[in-house]
Amino acid sequence: MMRNKIAVCGALVLAILGGVAAENRLDVVERVFPPDQSEFRSFSKFMATQQFGEAPEFIRNDLVTDAMPIAEEARSRLDTMTLDANGLNETVVEFLVDIAGTPESPKDGFMLQSVYGCLMFGANYGQFAALRDGIVEPGEVNELVTRCAMDAIDGFLDFLSELPRPDPPLPPVTPDGPPGQEQLDEWAEDLEP
Repeated sequence: MMRNKIAVCGALVLAILGGVAAENRLDVVERVFPPDQSEFRSFSKFMATQQFGEAPEFIRNDLVTDAMPIAEEARSRLDTMTLDANGLNETVVEFLVDIAGTPESPKDGFMLQSVYGCLMFGANYGQFAALRDGIVEPGEVNELVTRCAMDAIDGFLDFLSELPRPDPPLPPVTPDGPPGQEQLDEWAEDLEP
């Protein structure tokens, strides 16, 4: 089920990029996507802001606490590996499941899809940029795809880092008081004159 949802998300990204490729014939793409990959990070942050900036507070809190660690780990691993442009969708799904595990709830699935969408957005743009620039050597294509995926994740992390940190959850209260209350009571007794 999760793979189906991720596949649908990937198909949507591919459809968008297909439209961008068509627009490129009319030289409209330069206004949509910056030609310099270093600017793609800013564009990715803008996209994340458009997608999640007005989301309810609980979703933004979940993104910070649950999606951000996945994105940070993905970004860290991309420093030492290269994505394969062939079978990209399956590669990215397996990459993220290896990081976060199989989602156990709809919320877990949504967090994973958020990072997946960002990664695929960057990677698919890398494929588009390779076609646009006439890059055909597989190693160079893979490097460009990986670099654009990293830029996209960096932009997503820039957005998440600017969100307010949610308050830590209060410890659960037991019949004897909060956890550790008994130890605190003993220390208080020791401190009494």
